[in-house]
Amino acid sequence: MERLPEFEKRELVRQACLQAFADDFIQELPHRYDTKVGEGGALLSGGQKQRVAIARSIISDPQILLLDEATSALDPEAESKVQASLDNVSKKRTTILIAHKLATVQKADKIVVLNQGQVIEQGTHDQLLDQGGAYHELVNAQTLDTGSERFPIPLTTAASATSVVEKPSSREIVESGRSVVEQDDGEEDNKITDEHQDISRKLSLVKVVCTIFRQQRSAWPLFFFGIVSSTIGGGMFAGQAILFGYSIPTLQIPPSDYLVSRGNFWALMYFVFSLGILVCYLGVGFFWTMASSHASRFYRREYLDAMLHQDVAFFDVRGHGAAEMTSRLSLHPEAIRNMVNTTMALIIIIFVDVISTSVLAIAVAWKFGLVVVAAGMPTLFCAGYFRLRFEMANHDRLKDMYLECARFASEAVSSIRTVSSLTLENKVLDSFQSRLDECSRRELRSKMVTMLIHAFAESANLAVTSLAFWYGGKLLSQGEYALRDFFIAFMAVLVGSQTAGILFGFSSDVSKAHAAANHIFALRESRPPINTSTGRKIAMRGFEKAPVIEFRDVNFAYASRPNYNVLKGLKLSIQKGQSIGIVGASGCGKSTIIALLERFYDVTSGQLLVGGTPLSELDVHHHRSNIGLVSQDTMLFQGTIRENVLLGLHDDKEDEATANERIERACRSANMHDFILSLPEGYSTDIGNRGVALSGGQRQRLAIARALIREPDLLLFDEATSALDTANEALVQQAIESVARERPERTTIAVAHRLSTIKRCDCIFVLHDGQVDEQGTHAELVGRRGRYYAMVLAQTLDG
Repeated sequence: MERLPEFEKRELVRQACLQAFADDFIQELPHRYDTKVGEGGALLSGGQKQRVAIARSIISDPQILLLDEATSALDPEAESKVQASLDNVSKKRTTILIAHKLATVQKADKIVVLNQGQVIEQGTHDQLLDQGGAYHELVNAQTLDTGSERFPIPLTTAASATSVVEKPSSREIVESGRSVVEQDDGEEDNKITDEHQDISRKLSLVKVVCTIFRQQRSAWPLFFFGIVSSTIGGGMFAGQAILFGYSIPTLQIPPSDYLVSRGNFWALMYFVFSLGILVCYLGVGFFWTMASSHASRFYRREYLDAMLHQDVAFFDVRGHGAAEMTSRLSLHPEAIRNMVNTTMALIIIIFVDVISTSVLAIAVAWKFGLVVVAAGMPTLFCAGYFRLRFEMANHDRLKDMYLECARFASEAVSSIRTVSSLTLENKVLDSFQSRLDECSRRELRSKMVTMLIHAFAESANLAVTSLAFWYGGKLLSQGEYALRDFFIAFMAVLVGSQTAGILFGFSSDVSKAHAAANHIFALRESRPPINTSTGRKIAMRGFEKAPVIEFRDVNFAYASRPNYNVLKGLKLSIQKGQSIGIVGASGCGKSTIIALLERFYDVTSGQLLVGGTPLSELDVHHHRSNIGLVSQDTMLFQGTIRENVLLGLHDDKEDEATANERIERACRSANMHDFILSLPEGYSTDIGNRGVALSGGQRQRLAIARALIREPDLLLFDEATSALDTANEALVQQAIESVARERPERTTIAVAHRLSTIKRCDCIFVLHDGQVDEQGTHAELVGRRGRYYAMVLAQTLDG
């Protein structure tokens, strides 16, 4: 396929997309098939991503098609479109579907029911229903009540069954996307990124060094002794020139015992001098290594602290993704450590050396010293200075290119299953190699200029030596100076010129550290719009009459696309103690409501009130401590079950007995305690990286326990059961309903695609296009035969 002409490739892509029912929305995109989809396809809705993935899987016309939970995380409308796509592409090929949602496999020629790794039932949908076994129970668990009888869909309802849950157009979805990593027209994002870069470049190198010293107060003794050691080390080059000058005349003594005696004396002097240099440089190495280690630890912590205290919008900006920021967290403090450890020490040594040797040469032989120093030093320093400026100017461009390589590699590794299943290893490697080649080409051009400057500096160094011999010989022939004075001045100038050339050999380290320090300083000094350290502290349980949560004409747009409102004049009121369900199509603003309630973002206009007080006036830390959040992508950390549950406890000063009691109570409420006790190590069981030792349902229940241990006034569930099988969904659903009952004053809000998750809520809000379209209980909404009813029908199995 790689050798096909471009027009044939495009036709194959289009035919695959037509079969996957993806061509219709692709034609609505700004650049159609050439539209950038963003990192991880973030600019497409869930259903659109799945249909593109289906098209990708069938473009090579495979004989066997494997579909693993292809509709698990989709809303009813997107699920119906993807299901139609699956039915279409499954024709004339062997297809194996794995699914939690039985609607996905309902039309399969054979359905195999597994339990504990064994086949317990198999047959068609109707045959398995007639058997009344495990499959029948799964169907009943996923069947929603649509009323006292099965109503046929009226013509108007049938016609609108698609339209009532229709998402915004594809163009709108792309325009509202939060990730614009690869979007061509991402001017707003570029502006945000450029502003951050401008801030990070405002400090000069001298100011950067002074800032590092100022911020390392606890390491000042180390810096002091390091500077003293380096100063002594730099001055020893002048001492070496003096020693050399005084020892040279010894070689003019005729062979005798006196020559041997003087030779032994100067040999001893050199040995003593070497011991002094040994002690001095041991001090240089020790003090600067300790100081650099302290600086590295300090800035790693400060950089991570600055990242953690940015608001969520910061990470929506291009260049602030996980791969880029973690790469900087590793590289930037290391660049500062290298500068403080080796570069700073050698710069001080070389500066002291150049100054002391120049002064010595002029003091001992002023004519010789003035001519050679005046002719050589400015040339060497100018060459080094221009090299440093050039490398600093090119460092940012090369840094961004290599960060893009890191982002690409991170995306490939994180999607390794997709890469492997599509046998894309060589293609990914070739693409990565092309990126590296482009980086190398640009780096080569900059290095060529740098090497030209370096070559000029090295040749200038030898030219200075040539001048010193010529002019020194002339002065000696005229009897201006004694041989001893000439050699002292000559060695001083020679050593000084050589070390002056070495000085700017560290320009690469200096430019990296300069850029790294500026970036760290800028991030530390930046103040996110959402200030986490100010505001009033209130508890949600203190409001009996006023709505505990109220959205008043709220409009909201993500910073990446400020011209597209996700929420459009949203009006929504929630009373204390209510259990609330929020449903709607992808892109209608459900998860945005959760993000606003957590105050990850501030509303664009309108008001979000908590207990009658604007959320923007409340203390963010205190507000979030009153909230428990359980999301679809549960993030658990390496460690034990106990440690992960304790992460939800904002007061870590409790004694162990009290903490253990609260952990057990939270796990009981989350329907997790009995399972934990069945484990060999109980609450001390290590769950592995991201909780890989647990099943999906167990991870979700552990996340619920983590949310409950803080005894929140508000519980938020964002698609908490969307990726679970029926059995685990039932367990998690029981846990959700249990925690809603145990504290009547607690307010619970659940966002869901699966309507079974929210059908028992006190009130269900149906969102459409950023507004509340319907609200009421499950029975009330079904009785209205509107948008919610169409969603119920879309999720109801026949039988």
